[in-house]
Amino acid sequence: MKKYEIKDILIGISIIILPIFLFIHKWIPEADSLIIFNFTFDRGEFTKVNVLVWILCFKFFTIAILSLWYISCKHWWKQAILVPLIIELFKFFGVFYTQHDFIDEIDFLYSLPLTLPIIIAVIIISKRLNYYSITQDLKDDMDEEINTIFSELAFEGHEKIKQVIIDFEHAKLNSKNLNNKEYLKELKSLKNRLKNF
Repeated sequence: MKKYEIKDILIGISIIILPIFLFIHKWIPEADSLIIFNFTFDRGEFTKVNVLVWILCFKFFTIAILSLWYISCKHWWKQAILVPLIIELFKFFGVFYTQHDFIDEIDFLYSLPLTLPIIIAVIIISKRLNYYSITQDLKDDMDEEINTIFSELAFEGHEKIKQVIIDFEHAKLNSKNLNNKEYLKELKSLKNRLKNF
């Protein structure tokens, strides 16, 4: 098997197994403490140990799903997944340090210094990619229109126009080797040649 196929299989198996964590609390007895492998788990601020286990397992499930999404995501906005992941990590560790009556009460404020730079970076990248996308769409539309006009002119059978079309295709191929001014100069030259027809 190829390397990426094994990764995909592991992610798939993880997605199938992870929902089990949502039901582990049903197997935990309703008690004030629980002893597993000589470790004692106390209920802490919660009513019973199974409530604590339910909260921890639900948070672990959310963190695991977000982590799998981050690992498997191939889009440019992949870093945006880190924002809810960081917030969920703060919530997970906040369960152990409950000094207040409500869980998840102020974890967003604590995670803001970590998430704010990610949010700003994603917004900046989004704007730049949007500009690039619009520019690329405009270029593609212009190329399509030019090709349509050239094919209509070539269909009419003008030999000089066919040579301009060949020169234009050659200029497009060499555009990466030329700087913008040289490329623009070559395009203007072709435009002037077309005006003479």
